[in-house]
Amino acid sequence: PFCAYAHASYFTLRSGGLVGTTLLLDSVFMWVVAVPIAFVLANFTSMSILWMFPICQCAEVIKALVSAFLLKRGTWVRRLVGETES
Repeated sequence: PFCAYAHASYFTLRSGGLVGTTLLLDSVFMWVVAVPIAFVLANFTSMSILWMFPICQCAEVIKALVSAFLLKRGTWVRRLVGETES
């Protein structure tokens, strides 16, 4: 559910005009949070992959919370098309 909410909310943010924010939420978040967590768990623990995967997926909760905050704030809504003159 957290992955689904995070994806839906940051695609909503992108459709509203916050392309840079969605880049941060998607790509940068993965390289700054998810990959280091996976690296540390894989190299410095003897944890099984069956436990490692759910722990790495829990990072999506952070992304979902940030997305929910940005959606509630409402500053993401931008007019992308100007008004037409008749």
